[in-house]
Amino acid sequence: MGGVRHEDEDGAAIDAKNVFVQFTSIEILDTIGRRRITTEGEGKARVLTAGSIQEATWKKRTGDRTRFYDILIGEEIALTRGTTWIEIVPNKGDVTIIH
Repeated sequence: MGGVRHEDEDGAAIDAKNVFVQFTSIEILDTIGRRRITTEGEGKARVLTAGSIQEATWKKRTGDRTRFYDILIGEEIALTRGTTWIEIVPNKGDVTIIH
């Protein structure tokens, strides 16, 4: 993140087996910077898992978990066993993926 390797207190790299970049509506509410982040509905996403990057969509209904789907075939994306991170960014956000 920010071009810097993240490490734990023992110097080991902090990593994840799956990373989801979820694009959504983010509205700044006040001068303090509080935000309203839309986490229900659907939108665009990118999924990094098993050494690949996939264009995807996300969908979430009230009371359900967020699910990510391959944009080409419409099937839910299978995860690699291990740590999963979800990064939520504004619809107009620019994301650079370096691997």
